[in-house]
Amino acid sequence: MVTFAYANGKKNDPEFIKIKEQLESLQPDKLITENYTSGTNNNIELNKLISHLRKGEKLILYSLESSGRTARQLISLINLLTERGVEIEIIKEGWKTSDHKGQVIAEFSKSLVDLDGRLKQLAIQSGLSKSKKKAGRPGGTYNKENARIAALLYSQKRPIKEIMKAAGIKSKRTLYEYLDIEGVKLRSRRKE
Repeated sequence: MVTFAYANGKKNDPEFIKIKEQLESLQPDKLITENYTSGTNNNIELNKLISHLRKGEKLILYSLESSGRTARQLISLINLLTERGVEIEIIKEGWKTSDHKGQVIAEFSKSLVDLDGRLKQLAIQSGLSKSKKKAGRPGGTYNKENARIAALLYSQKRPIKEIMKAAGIKSKRTLYEYLDIEGVKLRSRRKE
């Protein structure tokens, strides 16, 4: 099993140094650190890592906050990685998806994401069917994993072209439909 550990913080902050040392003591195959300055926390290296993690690999975070995400994004992230077969360990919160407590948390997260997705799909389904009838276009397909990746990157204010490429989405219309289904609040399109 390939193990990755991730930490972010201010370069010379004693707390950040302590977290890095604690993660190093776990002897991961690769420790990825990301320095940020006040007002910036884009987690570029974490995003790259997440997009490349595969079944049988392990991600160790010191704490959930280290990913710099909202609760909804964290739930989606946990669900995305566990569906891929990636083991997750959170040191500060004291759980990992390989033990019973972590499995319960992962299953609960999956249930919340699934419920949220179903509710949103039902809510927009009637609107979409009405617009399709008006436009006379056939319905498309929905790729849940691509939608989650797109939602995660969009909420981190990544450029639209980068999101579309990373998520394998070919049109902006599809991207915005996926974001709508995932419940992402849209920013102004003029700036993109």
